[in-house]
Amino acid sequence: MRNRPEKSEKLPALHTLIIGDIRAAWSKMYWDVDAFGDVQRSFPEEHEPLAYLALNACISASSLENWARTRWMQQERKKKFRVKEQDFTDLVDAKIPHQGLCVDVANTTKHGKHKERRWKNGELNFRYDAASEHDPPGFVILKLHESKTSILYNDLHDLPNLWWEFLKEVDLVSGEKPTLEWWQRKISRMFPMILR
Repeated sequence: MRNRPEKSEKLPALHTLIIGDIRAAWSKMYWDVDAFGDVQRSFPEEHEPLAYLALNACISASSLENWARTRWMQQERKKKFRVKEQDFTDLVDAKIPHQGLCVDVANTTKHGKHKERRWKNGELNFRYDAASEHDPPGFVILKLHESKTSILYNDLHDLPNLWWEFLKEVDLVSGEKPTLEWWQRKISRMFPMILR
C-alpha cells in the first residue's frame, strides 16, 4: 500500500517559483510549445533538443491539465455538484484532441515506463527530411496513431489556443488570450527597431 503524501496548505509557488495559478501554468505550457517550435524551425538538425522540447511541451500540457482539474473540481464542488476526475478528463478530451497524447507521453517520460491510457497504440518517431526549395534539411517528429501520420509540432502548435478557450469555457479564466510578457520580450529581441 502506497503512503499518500500529506496535503499542504502552502502555496504552490514555494516549489514552482512563478507558477502559482492556472494562468501561469498555461503560460508555462505555451512557452514550452513555443520553444519546441523555435528549435523545429531554427535547429532542425539537432534531434536531441527537438525531442527534449517536445517532451517538455507534453509534460507542461499534462501538468496544466492537473492544475485545471484540481481547480475545476474545487469550483464545481463549491456549487454542490458531484464530480469525478473522469468527468473533467472527458471534457478535456472532447475539446483538446491531442491532450491524451500529451498525458501519455508525459507519464511515460516522468515514470520511465511505457504508459498508454488515452493515446492507445500511438508512437512518436523521427524522420529526416532532405533540403527542399522551401525547407532546410533536418528532423521532424512524427506522430503515428490509428494509421495516420502527422508532424507533432503541427499538432501541438494549437495547444495554447485550445487550452485558453477550454479554460474560459469551464470558468477557470476569463477574457481574451493574454499577450504574455515572455513573448513580448522575445518579439522585442527579434525586432528591436520596429517595437521602439
